[in-house]
Amino acid sequence: MEQEEALMATLRRWNEATREYEPYEVPDHWKLLAYSNDMDEPCNCALCGRELAFGECYTSFQVHTPAGFGYMVCEACHFSIEVPQRMACRG
Repeated sequence: MEQEEALMATLRRWNEATREYEPYEVPDHWKLLAYSNDMDEPCNCALCGRELAFGECYTSFQVHTPAGFGYMVCEACHFSIEVPQRMACRG
């Protein structure tokens, strides 16, 4: 029996070094938000997939909607991945 391949959604991830968007795949079942009126609405971190409430998230510097708005990321990914990468590229 063949194992089913996981469905993936393709987003856009900003590369600060090249200053261009690159394709970025996440599992299709992740609930990614860029906006919500409900601070308790559950969503997934756009980088690690951790489930948390919208009101506990940070706006991503890297993973964006087609209109350029940042998806939500957890505090750990924001401060351990996004901020250091952004600061390194800005010198």
